Amino acid sequence: MVCRYETFNSLDVTEYELPYTLETKVPIGSKLVFEKWEANDGKEYMAVELMYQSTAQLRQNAMLGLDDPPVIYPLSFEGIEKNDDGLYLFEDIDARFDEAINKYDEMVEEYSDDAIQEAA
Repeated sequence: MVCRYETFNSLDVTEYELPYTLETKVPIGSKLVFEKWEANDGKEYMAVELMYQSTAQLRQNAMLGLDDPPVIYPLSFEGIEKNDDGLYLFEDIDARFDEAINKYDEMVEEYSDDAIQEAA
């Protein structure tokens, strides 16, 4: 997924400031990572994290690996609670994406060429 701060706003990601980088919102080459977990009781959970190279790693042209891993920053969402392990219920994250997609579809419909022509 392309990481843009506007994407995070539409998903109601809580305000944050990233460590170890000059770009405190969405660093160069960052990746949005979704980890899906299943508990013993069959419930599905998700971790949502932003993964990126630190400024020092970029300057040193460091090869990332187990000895020099990327920075991993867990994202939080307004109105959704994490469990004790820092994971969200999968259905809560899925619902958040559905809400954002529906809002986008409504905007496209409202601001379509036809709607703009009718307003003119």
